[in-house]
Amino acid sequence: MNACDLLRQQGITARLEDLENLDFTQNFAASNFWYPLAESLHVVAVAFLVGAMIFLDLRLIGFYRSQNPVRGASRVLPLAWAGFVVAVVTGCLLFAPQASRYVCNPAFQTKFALMLAAGINMLVFHFGIWKSVGRWNDGEPTPIAAKASGVLSALFWIGVVYYGRLVPFLA
Repeated sequence: MNACDLLRQQGITARLEDLENLDFTQNFAASNFWYPLAESLHVVAVAFLVGAMIFLDLRLIGFYRSQNPVRGASRVLPLAWAGFVVAVVTGCLLFAPQASRYVCNPAFQTKFALMLAAGINMLVFHFGIWKSVGRWNDGEPTPIAAKASGVLSALFWIGVVYYGRLVPFLA
């Protein structure tokens, strides 16, 4: 049994079809202004989020060693969080009109698995590796664990963008 069969069996796809049939969802999807605007804002928000994360990841990997990671993070994390919030809101709006199809879409499932992996990586980094940043904050070699976290994060976020672009083609 695949994930889509499990979602159908549990009645989740039926609930998602109810979401698709709401007047708001139908009107939003049919709009020649709101739906394209949400798509555009989603792309820009993802660019802010992933761009900020890649900048931090590159620093962790060992590039920009003259850049203090604490100062760099304080500059770009607000952009990442703003991008994340806008991406979530616009993503929900884009998801609603085709929700029952998207949850069964392998690209959509992979995108969300990669986002979960990126989130877990971020938590492990923040509550573990980041605590030692004082020792490597100003040009010192980045610890192997921080480099590994940066590589994983970059791969996860690149994967999110890649599979996010595949979603409409596999829907």
